[in-house]
Order: sequence, then C-alpha cells, then structure tokens
Amino acid sequence: MRRWLVIVALAVLVGSCTERPIGAAVVDTPRGKWHSGESVEVCYDNRDTLALYDLAVVVRGQASVAQEVMPLRVRCTSPSGVRFESGVVILPKERHGGGSFAERECVWIQAARLSEMGEYRFAFTPERDLTG
Repeated sequence: MRRWLVIVALAVLVGSCTERPIGAAVVDTPRGKWHSGESVEVCYDNRDTLALYDLAVVVRGQASVAQEVMPLRVRCTSPSGVRFESGVVILPKERHGGGSFAERECVWIQAARLSEMGEYRFAFTPERDLTG
C-alpha cells in the first residue's frame, strides 16, 4: 500500500492532495525575496519503516499574484545522516480571483521508503531568486 507524505515547502497551512496525506511538515519562506542558495528546512518524524510514500512539495501563495516557474533543490537527510538531493520544478497555475491563496504541488519522489525511524530533515533551496 502506498501512502502520501506531503512536504509543504512554502506554506503557512497544510495543502491537500488527491489522496489524503498521512503527514505534512510546514515552513515559511523569507518575505519579499527568497534568494538563490538560501535554504529553509522542515522535519518529519518517521514511525513507519515499511510503507511506501509519495513525497510531494506543495506551495501556497497569494492567488492574485502572477506565479512563475519555481525551480528548487530538495535535500533529504535521514536520522543517521545519509543524504539524498535532487531538483523539483513547481509549475505556475493561472491567476484567479476566488479565494486568497492558491496551491501548487509537485510529486518529488514516488514510492519512497523511509527505512529509518526518527527525524528526517528536508531542506528546500531555490535555484534562482524568487520574489513575492
């Protein structure tokens, strides 16, 4: 059975997926401008070492602001210090006037097994300066 673990990289509230997420971690990013190379980090306390997870990045921002492509580097560090890093690109959505916030998501890794119990750290770093 595959479960969803949502890593909320750029949000103040937990986002939703097509399947019900079993866990989420939330972090704010710098206001105004998020500089290339400036990381934010979230932690996830893993208790299930057998389940397969789809790891997703969810971005929540103002709905009225034009949204651009958002290239990020995502680094996962296991409780024992093993690291994995790769890129993810969050694509823009059309602007709309309904509601204050809009969410965008992207699956980062499908069918991941978090084989260690304990705290996994996820660092998100923009590959270029981002504003808004």
